[in-house]
Amino acid sequence: MHKILKKTIKYGAAILLTLIAVILTGIGYLYLSADMMTPQFASTPETDRVIRKDSLRQYGENYLRHSESGLWELKVSGPAYERGKAIGKLTSDLLYFQEKVFVDQIKEIVPSESYLKFLRFFIVLFNRNLGKKCAGRVSGRDLWHLPLLHP
Repeated sequence: MHKILKKTIKYGAAILLTLIAVILTGIGYLYLSADMMTPQFASTPETDRVIRKDSLRQYGENYLRHSESGLWELKVSGPAYERGKAIGKLTSDLLYFQEKVFVDQIKEIVPSESYLKFLRFFIVLFNRNLGKKCAGRVSGRDLWHLPLLHP
C-alpha cells in the first residue's frame, strides 16, 4: 500500500509539473510574440511650427480649433506619418492632460502597483496582434508618433 501511494504521488507530481511547464511556456510564447516593433520612418526636417491664435492652432495646413460649443475640431491631412506628427504637435497638451486624468483614475481604482503590473501583462497579451489588426485610415503609423511629441 505504501509503494502504491508513493508511486501515485511521484507520477502525480511529475504530471503536475509538466502541466505547469507547458502552461508557462505557452504564456511566455504569447507574451513574447506581442507586436512591440517600432515602425521605421524617414526623418523629415522640422520646417513648420505650431501657430497659436485665440482658439485656433495651426501646423502647416492642419489645424485644431476650439468651437463655440466647447468642442475641439481637428483637421489633418497627408500621409500616415505626417498626420500623426500633426496630431501630436497640435494636441500635445490636450493628450497629456487626457492621459494624466486617465492614469490617475486607474491608479485610484487599482491602488496596488504590483496588481497594475499584473494587469499590464494581460493587456500586452490580449493586444499582441493589435498592430496587424489596424488597417485603413487609422494605422499604427499615425498613432506611433503621438507619444513621442509629449513634453
